[in-house]
This record gives sequence, structure tokens and C-alpha cells, in this order.
Amino acid sequence: MVTDSKRLPRTTERGTYPHKSQNANEIAARLILALDEVRNMDVQTPEHIARALEGVEDVIDKVASPGASKVLQKVSLNIGTVNGGVKQNMLPGVCVVTADIRVPVGLSPDAVIAVAQSIVDRFPEADMEVIGRQEPLWSDPNHEMCKLIQRNVQELAGFTPPAIVSLPGTDARLWRGKGVPAFVYGVTPFNVAMADEYVDIEEVFHVLKTHTLSALDFLMAEK
Repeated sequence: MVTDSKRLPRTTERGTYPHKSQNANEIAARLILALDEVRNMDVQTPEHIARALEGVEDVIDKVASPGASKVLQKVSLNIGTVNGGVKQNMLPGVCVVTADIRVPVGLSPDAVIAVAQSIVDRFPEADMEVIGRQEPLWSDPNHEMCKLIQRNVQELAGFTPPAIVSLPGTDARLWRGKGVPAFVYGVTPFNVAMADEYVDIEEVFHVLKTHTLSALDFLMAEK
């Protein structure tokens, strides 16, 4: 998103004359606050996905850090960068803001883009450009491969992992985009997305065994 004060009459760039021009950074700040509205969009989670997520909040929080279960099925907004101005005593003529909006299962990216555009339209000095778009793809938690993974984990480690929705994006989207069901079973990411992130080496070998056995079971099953 770009806010540009040059769309309005301006005779100076000196900060000592704020009455002669709007401040692009201030416009951007108001726009950023207004964008928070996307977080309140209504999400209609598919029924079988909603059932799969019931009662597994502790697992989601373990995998994606505490609090993840509360935002998993909501639109998320992250203001990534704000770049405007050249000096503290000069009025900024242009401010460029980048935002990352994640769309949960049950909501279309087009709907979110439309709401964001309607917000930007309130600011005649601003423009919006969509630089990426990704459907919130998912696979059926009752799929045969999902059941095989759960069975093998139970036999190898003594517990059955629930089928949940991943908070961050994964490469499974590439398979799903081609119509191929895909599932992710991996190691526990301790300190995920922060300093000193690590995994347990024994868990790495467990995941490798699970993947191998699940692929073998799927290929050997009678169709």
C-alpha cells in the first residue's frame, strides 16, 4: 500500500510548515489502524474441519506456540514494513506499507482482498497492490493416508496425533493445488519462529519411520 501526499497541493517539504501539506506517514498510520478490521471477518469453518479441531487446542498450542489455537480460524494481519520519509525535519511525501494477511479455512482470499480494498478506498491518497494470493487449501482429515499416519504413530510412539490445521503455510499446498491430498506429520518445533529454535533428534528418526511405513502401507493396500 502506498500513501502519496503529492496528490494534494504542496509547496514545501519542510517539517516546519505542516499546514502546507499532508504527512504521508500519518496517513499510513491511520490506514494501518483501519486495516485491523480484517481480523473481525466472519469465518464459516467447514463442519468436518470444525469437528476435527474440537478439544485439541493443547496440541495446536504445542505445535505452533501457546495461543495459536485462538487465532487459527481467524484472519491474521501482520504489518511487515513501513517505509516513509527521508529526514526528521522533512515532510514525508510517500510512505510504502507492506502487510501479510493470512486467510483461514472457510474464507476466500478474494473476500479478504475486497474488504482490504474497501478500507484503502477511504483514503484517497492511498493505493493498494496485491503481490500474492493463496487459497487456504486443506485435505480431508478422514482420508486413508491420514488414518495410516495416525495408526503408525500409535504403533511406534504410543499416541494418536489428531488431524489439525497448520497455522503456517507448508509445501503441502503445492500438492493440494494439483488436486492431490497431502498431509504433514513432523517434529515438534521447540521455540518455533524465534531464537534458539530446535528439534529433538530422536523425534526426527521417529518421523522418518512414520513417513516410510505410511507410504508403504498406502502403496501395498488393496484398492
